[in-house]
Amino acid sequence: MKFDSLVNYLLSESRKYIDWDLNYGKSFKLVHTPEGKQSSETKWTPDLISIVTPENGDAWSEWIEVDADTLLKWKDKWNNIQKSLGDHKYNQIIRSSKTNITEQFIKDIPATFK
Repeated sequence: MKFDSLVNYLLSESRKYIDWDLNYGKSFKLVHTPEGKQSSETKWTPDLISIVTPENGDAWSEWIEVDADTLLKWKDKWNNIQKSLGDHKYNQIIRSSKTNITEQFIKDIPATFK
């Protein structure tokens, strides 16, 4: 099986469940959004949080990660949060997880990919 074919399959099919425990800190993480770095549609507040992936460069490596209490609140709501992710962010997480592909994705792969 070609790895690129697998990634293309994951990106083209309906959304897959993104397991928090398998992906947090590897494929995505939650950070405080610095003032002036928010999207143009968003008003900045000190409590503004962003979901970033390794594709987000400086945001991934330099922005401050949220505290443990905030992290647990997001984790508890992750099932609903991931359903509302925009396509761009969802696809970023999937691409970032390509080195972290696990049983969560493999269980849905058609026999032609195995």
